[in-house]
This record gives sequence, structure tokens and C-alpha cells, in this order.
Amino acid sequence: MSIPFLKVKKNCLVCYSLPETKRYNEKSKENLKQFQTIENTEKLKELVELQEKTEIEDVKEFTKYYLLKYEEVKKKNYKRNFSVTQRKKIADSTNTFIDCIKHNYRKKHGFNQRMITFLTLTIPEKQKHTDKVLVKALVDFIDHLKKVKNTLIKDKIDTKEQLLKLENYVWRAETTEAGNIHFHLLFDCYVNHTTLKRVWNNYLQKLGYKGGENAANIHNLKNIKDVGDYVTKYMTKQPLNDEFANLLKSGQISHSDLDNYSDDVKYRRPILYTSWGSSRSLKTLSAPTFSGTEIFDFNELKDKCQKVELKEDLKDYIKIYKGKIYDLLNSCGYKLKHKMKQKFDLIYRWLYDKTDIERNLINELSWLSRQSFDKQIFEPIPSKKNQEKLIIGTLF
Repeated sequence: MSIPFLKVKKNCLVCYSLPETKRYNEKSKENLKQFQTIENTEKLKELVELQEKTEIEDVKEFTKYYLLKYEEVKKKNYKRNFSVTQRKKIADSTNTFIDCIKHNYRKKHGFNQRMITFLTLTIPEKQKHTDKVLVKALVDFIDHLKKVKNTLIKDKIDTKEQLLKLENYVWRAETTEAGNIHFHLLFDCYVNHTTLKRVWNNYLQKLGYKGGENAANIHNLKNIKDVGDYVTKYMTKQPLNDEFANLLKSGQISHSDLDNYSDDVKYRRPILYTSWGSSRSLKTLSAPTFSGTEIFDFNELKDKCQKVELKEDLKDYIKIYKGKIYDLLNSCGYKLKHKMKQKFDLIYRWLYDKTDIERNLINELSWLSRQSFDKQIFEPIPSKKNQEKLIIGTLF
């Protein structure tokens, strides 16, 4: 028996079913096997030594040499771009995070509440360390920022009024046309820009970089109509070099045309380490998902969307309804809007109002709900406490 699910995304509704018990993918077993030949041992050793390097003279030349050795050992090209699945996962998590914060934001509460801050961190000189060193510096910087006092700046004066500290975040590493690494970050609170610049500059100075006083820039999101699209574009975009980005923007080539060019030609140099990360809570966050009899409440919204025609072999497993979901939701009845409000309230509580033990319990309940499909689990029940458990059981 399969369990029906409905996932509410920004631009579509996705209806699908999952089996009660997880099926083992035999192909993944093969992927776990490591094929290592004797003649590759020395090459592998050299690759490991390159991975352990910290300082370099020319980041582009170092990257070329590393990619050459990587392809000799691994017998495949280095992955330069996110897969479609990765992009969807990052966009899913980031959009849900943003929508959740926006849903709970109240202008009258001012800066002392959860809000979206988007920023970029750069390095002021030619890169002289490996990407691994700089990514680790970024992670240390975020951990540091979570611990320092966050105070409000008003009219360019620090008021000393303490605000909420950073808790949840997402970051993405990219390279410039010149080869330098830089970072895009999404934070869940107002950030004192003086503290931000000072702390990031301290980490740059430790690595020997000078002139980093203005290497942190906070983006102004006030005039951005769709913050989710604006931010996720930075988080998931392809690392195209300027030439191909301009050709694509002007319409001289299409996305499908990019397949005709090699990665070396169309992409900037790749990040030779982890290229994105997030707080632990956001790693498991996905678009609001409903199960069982709850999905029938969305028939009203489905009727307002355009059904997407899929391939014949997919029609029995998945159905997609396209449209500007949140705009269409505003024209739906109170019951459906209230159900979405409950879901976002629950996600917010899971992110900020729960202890680690309670979050683990929510994850466990979510897993159990998928393993045992019982009609009673998904029907409203009188007790307010049990109603919360009902929603928790279908959080993911």
C-alpha cells in the first residue's frame, strides 16, 4: 500500500505516493564499492597531498593541476555544478525557510524578531589559500557570529539594544571571473553590520589578507518583490563565466545550447571543497507537505492551477499543478488558508521553540507516520494537544 502526499511549493503543487516500506536501491550498492588499482595508488597519494595544501601562489593554476590529477585518479570529470536534485533541494529548503520567516514577521515588532538578512562576503586581495581553508574560515566566522552580542544600529549609532542572535542560516560559495572565492549567506536575524565587518575582517587578517574592512556587504531587500526567487537564484545558479552568462541573458543561446560546450569553456573555476552548507535544522527542511485525507482539502487550489502534462511512464506516480501558489491561495476558502497557516506555525516552532529532544521526537513521529498509514492519524481530533501532534506527524 502506498501513502499519498502533496507538497506545496512556490510555483507548483506536487502530488505523489510513497511505499510504506523503503525500497533498497541496488544501484546504490554498486556506488558504495571502491575500485582502486595498484597503479593509481601513487596518483591518489598526490591528490590527497593537494587536498591538504593550505597556501597557493595562483588559484587558477592550482585548480587546473588539481582537476588534471582528479580526472587521472577518479576516471571522471570533477563536478562543477549542482545536480538538478541538489538545486531543487537547496531551493526547497531556502524558500520554505524564507516563507516561514515572512509568515511570522510583524512590522510592529521592529528588528527584535526573526527576519531575512542576505549578505555577501569577499576577500580583498588575490586568493592565496585553498578553497578548503577559506570555507573553514567561513564556518568559524558563522560560529563566532552566533556567540557575539547583536545590537541595533540606528542613524549610524550603536544603540546597545540587544537583539536576537543568529540561529539558522544558509551559505553558498562561488568564484569570481578572476578566480577568487566569495560567499553568499542568508541569515535569520538583523545583523549589526559593524560587528559583521569587524569579525569577518579579523578572520581575513589571521590568514594574512589586508584591506578587509569592507569585505562584507548586506543586500537591501526592501524593494525586492519576491525575496525567495532573488535569494535562491544566488544559491542555486550555474557558475557560468561572464561571456556565457551574457549570451544566455541576451537570448543568443538557450540553456539547452550550453550542453554543446565543455565545462572548462562555459564555467568559472570550480570550488575545490564543499560549496554550500546550512544550519542543521535547515538540512532536513522541505516545502510544506501534507498526507492522507488532508490532500483533499487542496482540490480547490488544484482547480485554480494548470495541470502539467507529464510523460506516460510518470503519470501514475506523480501529478504536478503549476501556478503562483501563494497568490492563488489568497483566493481560496478560509479552511485551506488556515491549514497552511498551521503548517507554517508548526515549522516555525520546530525551528525556534523546540528543544533538541522535542525536535528528535518530531522527526521520529514523522518517520512513523510514513511507515504506518492510519486514517485516524490524519483526521482532526478534539484535543488541542493532540491536534499539534497530528500536524507534527506530517511535518515532513
